[in-house]
Amino acid sequence: MCHYHGRPVWQLTNAIIRVPGGRRRRRGPLVEGGSASRAARTHSAARNALGRRVPFEMGTVTVSLLLLLVLVSALAAEPCPAGRTGDNCATECDQGFFGQDCAAECNCVHGKCDPVTGQCSCLAGWEGVSCEHPCGNSFYGTGCEFQCPDCQNGGVCNPVNGTCLCPSGFTGVHCQDACPARMFGQQCRHRCDCDWDNTESCDHVTGHCKCKNNFNGFSCESVCKIGKTSSNCNSNCPCARGASCTKSFFTKRAKCRCPVGKKGETCDKPCDNGRYGYGCKERCPKHKGIVGSCDPETGEVSCAPGFSGPICVHPCPDGKFGEDCENTCECRNGECHHVTGECICQPGWEGSDCSSQCPAGRFGLRCSQKCLCQSVTECDPQTGRCLCPPGKTGPECESDCPKGRWGNDCARECECSNGAECDPQTGHCSCSHGYTGHKCDLVCPADKFGADCSQQCECKNGAECDSVSGNCSCAAGWSGADCSESCPSDTYGEGCISRCLCENGAECDPVDGACNCPAGWTGRFCNELCSDNTWGVDCANECLLNCTNEASCSNEDGSCLCKDGFEGELCELIVSPAASQDGSDSGSSIGGVIAFVVFAVIIAAIAIGAFLFLRRRKEEFRVSEGYSKTATSEVANGAAI
Repeated sequence: MCHYHGRPVWQLTNAIIRVPGGRRRRRGPLVEGGSASRAARTHSAARNALGRRVPFEMGTVTVSLLLLLVLVSALAAEPCPAGRTGDNCATECDQGFFGQDCAAECNCVHGKCDPVTGQCSCLAGWEGVSCEHPCGNSFYGTGCEFQCPDCQNGGVCNPVNGTCLCPSGFTGVHCQDACPARMFGQQCRHRCDCDWDNTESCDHVTGHCKCKNNFNGFSCESVCKIGKTSSNCNSNCPCARGASCTKSFFTKRAKCRCPVGKKGETCDKPCDNGRYGYGCKERCPKHKGIVGSCDPETGEVSCAPGFSGPICVHPCPDGKFGEDCENTCECRNGECHHVTGECICQPGWEGSDCSSQCPAGRFGLRCSQKCLCQSVTECDPQTGRCLCPPGKTGPECESDCPKGRWGNDCARECECSNGAECDPQTGHCSCSHGYTGHKCDLVCPADKFGADCSQQCECKNGAECDSVSGNCSCAAGWSGADCSESCPSDTYGEGCISRCLCENGAECDPVDGACNCPAGWTGRFCNELCSDNTWGVDCANECLLNCTNEASCSNEDGSCLCKDGFEGELCELIVSPAASQDGSDSGSSIGGVIAFVVFAVIIAAIAIGAFLFLRRRKEEFRVSEGYSKTATSEVANGAAI
């Protein structure tokens, strides 16, 4: 037999396993010193070897040679890998433990622990190495990576989901709106109990009715004096002090309107725990940051250390901690725990007040990690990433910036537009043809073209200049490389490719091909004479002269066109033969007419003269014949005598 004296390697009892720190691990034998899992396996092996319970004593271990061999073999066994424990390392670590044989205890306050590394995965609303620090005032969600919205009117951001928790009297996504008319309270879900015939307004926070002149009461329903009720205001009000008295709509009996913090038929009882407000109708808010109940009148709550706000929903603001958030933090490059005030340094900083930056070659939380950069000398004290010069990137700054990136470690995004190239070191944009500006986002001015709009356009007569090539797009009516040549007289339009269709000497507009008709003509193509009684350009003038002798109006100048044998402004004059001979063809015709008339007059005069002559002779003959008859009669009478 072998005897061992001194500090025991382990001690086994029918109790629980305790590792050297006294931590509770799992049901089984009690272990002091060595590995719990190895001890368990050794004890199991010993039992299998001997077929019975092995006795252990404090200070002395009595074993057989076979048991000693089993114990030595078990001590030489390797520990379980990180995250495993138990016989054959087949069991995963219990929640809250990690590492080899699950011997290390996790320190995750508000999160889960990785069974291998012990790293904490924080719940929404928490951050920090141990998930012990709530999200700051401006952030929320898992990892506190989301920016809180701009909550207004005293609203606070929920650190879990980022919604704005509005105070009483306000609503909206950002608590930006006061309750609508006739609504009040938390989330504006309560309707004001006012007699609106006698009420001016309702307070959107408390629901208090502001009565019109000469009215009072909880709902402004009465003109009675305080302490009186009934329709004639001649009955004493049974309500307790501070309550208002009204009349039941159905029973016509007195009814009490309780003030804040009171309840009961006569408003003589205080609110139950968890209730507040008028008639104790409101429920006190509930949150893990609230201590006890709320004020029965105002609904205000008492916050636990590290919490603040109207319902204690938000941790202390940055720089504050403790009860009522009255203590000021001393942390420079980090945040303090909202309850204890302990500084939680940002990566890259260390010290009790986080005022010391990581020394060269170190980075991360508490500067606990070593930089691995080789081609450059510096690494980021927060992330450990190699600090690459402008235009370079990669784990060791071995790569050029990809297209669209520039600057140190290619961290900045190029802002060049319209196909411009970006300098990987400076970010300067090299504009393509037709564009200019710091970001190449501006089209060339009308008179510029080319790379960075550096060339002058030579287009004339309103032509457009191509901002890329400088080619001129001529306006209608112009042609040529610089649009300086007008369209030929028989063409018009863009490129002067359209053929003019004007007639009777009309001019063609080089832009749209419209015909400019000469005087006396009209129509789209100037192929229509002016209608009767009109003349001039576009036949716009009316003939005003009263032409005589069947004369017509000239469609060119409006003058009278006389027929042959007539002249004068109104063709009122007969043309003389001489004038007829000396005149033009038109004058000759008029002269011929006049000569004919004169000739006819002469013939008529001769005829008239001949007629008068013959008539006179006839009269003379008649007189002579009468005289002869008288003489003959006288001779006969004388002879008879």
